[in-house]
Amino acid sequence: MNKSQYKTFFNTLGNVTRLEIINALRHKPLNVTQLVKETGHQQSTISHSVKKLESCHFVTVEQRGQERFYALNEDTILPLLNIIDTHVKKYCDKNCTI
Repeated sequence: MNKSQYKTFFNTLGNVTRLEIINALRHKPLNVTQLVKETGHQQSTISHSVKKLESCHFVTVEQRGQERFYALNEDTILPLLNIIDTHVKKYCDKNCTI
């Protein structure tokens, strides 16, 4: 894997709006309208962000009639989030700052 692939991965993960979408999707698949309600962002912002998450395979998409439901990639992203949760709980206290 080259540096630009890592950069793309972490830039995708590091965007605040996309992180909010990822966290909203931890519970269940949602469509854009539901993600707008969950995050408080505008529809265009959510649509743009889920398109990026989809192109980088952070989310999967299921077409249900005319709606598209987004879910986290269960093979890689969900396990990664669990590892991150473990790390954060163990090592990232209020003294851990940027």
